[in-house]
Amino acid sequence: MDLNNYSKESIIITSDRLILNSKDDSIFLTSKKTIGLSATEQLHINIGPLGKRDPAKHFMIINAPYIQLGLATGASRLEPVAKADATIDFITKLIENLNSFAKSLSTATAVGVGLSKLPEISIASELLINQLRAIKDTYTSKTSPIKSTITKTV
Repeated sequence: MDLNNYSKESIIITSDRLILNSKDDSIFLTSKKTIGLSATEQLHINIGPLGKRDPAKHFMIINAPYIQLGLATGASRLEPVAKADATIDFITKLIENLNSFAKSLSTATAVGVGLSKLPEISIASELLINQLRAIKDTYTSKTSPIKSTITKTV
């Protein structure tokens, strides 16, 4: 967005301070192309009174087919943002499967005098391998429920 290179009509309001205030309802900013907000120090978006958290009233919606957080510069690469609930489900399943395998190993006995439970270890490890493969296929594929399809961050 170049403020200096525009040949059509413009309205410029310049002052030491500007305040737009709607006393009863809303303020809408619309544009055919771009709305740019820029500040040399800080940009604040405040919603609701201080200390009050009512998710039914105080929330922010960003509706866009693609959202990028941060500037990609130099060696930076865009990474999908993880979804917390899906990540927690993944971690839970992984821990449950590893716990199950560990419990199977805890009942194993050494080779020697008496019965050997090594076949149980083999079966449990094969089951764990298959479960971990299924988890990996689900969570590392292009359709992974962890990866956001619209939000990217640097």
